[in-house]
Order: sequence, then structure tokens, then C-alpha cells
Amino acid sequence: MTPHERHDATVERLAAGLAEVLASRPRYAVLTRVRCQLLDGFPDTISTFDVAVIPADARWLTHPGGPVLSPDDNPRLAVNVVTVETLAEDMIAVPNTLTRTAVSEYVLFDPTGEALRPALQEFWTSDGELRRGWTTNHGVFFSGLDIRIDVRGADLVATPCGRGHVEEELFVLRWERERLDPADPKRAGYDARIAKLETRRLIRPGSWEEDEA
Repeated sequence: MTPHERHDATVERLAAGLAEVLASRPRYAVLTRVRCQLLDGFPDTISTFDVAVIPADARWLTHPGGPVLSPDDNPRLAVNVVTVETLAEDMIAVPNTLTRTAVSEYVLFDPTGEALRPALQEFWTSDGELRRGWTTNHGVFFSGLDIRIDVRGADLVATPCGRGHVEEELFVLRWERERLDPADPKRAGYDARIAKLETRRLIRPGSWEEDEA
């Protein structure tokens, strides 16, 4: 399989997985090779994402190169599958653009592990600042869409989960607890925090959608 074929196969399988997970949530659509007219660089700069979760009722603009997503309907989640040729654009140029837009989550994945290490990386925006995710160092990403994405060989596998930010915190706490000596008294504190979060992880699943409605 050529690098181009591997890239396309990874994109198609991820898009199909996300579409299946979001099938019961009609307010969102999953598309591939989405061309976006983000506010940064408007109206000349076009950003393209291999896979994107967008509003199902998103508006599209006419552009000489084909339809582009309106800057008022930014992707909720954007993913680029990295190759050696696209690394600089995907890793540097796009994140710099996203700091000035409303794209909440941006994920990079290298199915070969040759161009990007770790192979899964996440950026998210908060208060106009671009931040790096931590759990992707361990091959897992928790989306605010209440979706967990895991690295499985050359693929990203999407599955539904509890409230994304709670699941992420649980993952971190469990990882930190396992690094402690079994006799360390700090483990009791971790156990209490984990138990408390377990009661919250499924409370009002998808609550961020309700808050936005």
C-alpha cells in the first residue's frame, strides 16, 4: 500500500467510525476533505481537514475551487492524517490559524509513526490560546463530543464514552495512581477522587449540547 493509499484508507475508516458513533445525534454531520473558510485570513485563506464533524445545517460558500464551509459554522472536531509531505502545514500552519478561530478540537494522526511522534496529537483552544492535549501521548483522545478515539495500529477507532472532560480526568487520575507504590497513602486520595468522578461521568451525557441549545 502506498503512503497515499494508506492515508486515504485511514481517513475513510475514521469518518465511517465517527458517523456511526454520531448516528443518533442528527445535529452533526461527518464529512471528509472539508474545505473551510475560517475567519483568520478571511477571505483568502482556505483550510482543509481530512475529517471534520460539522453542524448538519452548516452553510456553504461559493468559491472558485469548490464549496467551502462558512466561517460561522466551524468544525466542532477536525482531524488531519499526517504524511511527510503535509507535516509542516498540519503541525505548524494550521494550529497557528486555529488559535484565532472557533475550531475547538484539532487532532493529528500519523498512521506510519514516521513523520509524527507521538503518532496521535491534539490541540484545543481556550480563551484564544492553543493548548496541547496530554492523553494523546498515551494513544487516546477524549472529545467534548463525548467520543473516545484510540490508536489501533494504523487506524483511529471512535467509540462513545461518558462526558468527555470527565473521562479524560479519570484517565489521568488512574494513570497517576498506578504510578504510586501500592502502600503509598496517596492512593486513598486518588481512589476517592476517582469514585466521585465515576458518579459524574454519565450524568447528563451530551450535556454540552444541551448547554449550547
